[in-house]
Amino acid sequence: MSDFEHSSRPRGIPSTAPIPTGSFQRELAVLETWRRRLEESQLSLSPGALAGEVVRASIASGLLRLLRNDPEVRLGVEAEAVHQARVATRRLRADVRTFAPLLQGEWVAATAKELGWLGDTLGAVRDGDVLVAGVTGLADALEGLERALVGGIVDELSRRRRASYGQLIELLSTERYLALTLSLGEAALAPRLSELAGRPAHSLAKELVGRCWQRLERTAARAGSRPTDPTLHKLRIRAKELRYACEAIAPVAPPVAVELGQRAKELQGVLGRHQDGVELRAFLRLLAGQRPDLAQACGLCLSRGIDTDRSEGWREVLARLEKRKICSWLD
Repeated sequence: MSDFEHSSRPRGIPSTAPIPTGSFQRELAVLETWRRRLEESQLSLSPGALAGEVVRASIASGLLRLLRNDPEVRLGVEAEAVHQARVATRRLRADVRTFAPLLQGEWVAATAKELGWLGDTLGAVRDGDVLVAGVTGLADALEGLERALVGGIVDELSRRRRASYGQLIELLSTERYLALTLSLGEAALAPRLSELAGRPAHSLAKELVGRCWQRLERTAARAGSRPTDPTLHKLRIRAKELRYACEAIAPVAPPVAVELGQRAKELQGVLGRHQDGVELRAFLRLLAGQRPDLAQACGLCLSRGIDTDRSEGWREVLARLEKRKICSWLD
């Protein structure tokens, strides 16, 4: 049984089963109560804040973002709500890992695992939205019969997106999801901290951000002169982790930490656009084999050119990120 499942859950109901009929409104009421409670208790961090206070503020910020978008995700009207919920989940997972030395190990491991579970399901829906946008962009450059052919790909993507969205709604109706949000809510108010968390946050800022910086540098070194797409994807993840860490400790770190986070965000964006192209191309090739009736349309899209060659772009951004004046405080 997951650490996040309530012991009062009726026997025979697995953690991924919808909450029994009649408890749906109760669940939403609980989440809304936590949202209001977190908004009322938000911390205003000062330069002399303790490390544990930074952890609290970070978890509260991520959870609030998730809870504010939860109702819109359930309504299924705005795709942006899914995107924001996914960002919140990814950021929470990254922050939990960044602040792992300040938290109890068992809680970190269990929470990261559950956030990965939630993030994967949100990601399946969001990835579908990104693919639709990519194919639609290619179709906009076509006319007549060619454009109609590509419309078949959009229809297939829409069908898959509906299936993924159905799985997401089922997930949001489980005790496992509710238990995860409640655990995060409790951590936002009174996290399970290590002794290290009692130190001033500014004394640990260099160490916490430095770990993320070192991981990015190692990945960049492995990229070499001809990096593979998986390596660039890993580099994007490292840039995102560094960005989130800089933003989380910004109130207690040197001002240059803000600039470092901005540069990391820029690198994340460039590599993210590259990855979108990689995934679109891979999807079209896979779909062409799965659906012979759409093979011509897929080939048409591929022939229009999907830009995935951004090697010069990311290297320039990385060079700006590695400027001595920006990262010298981590030495």
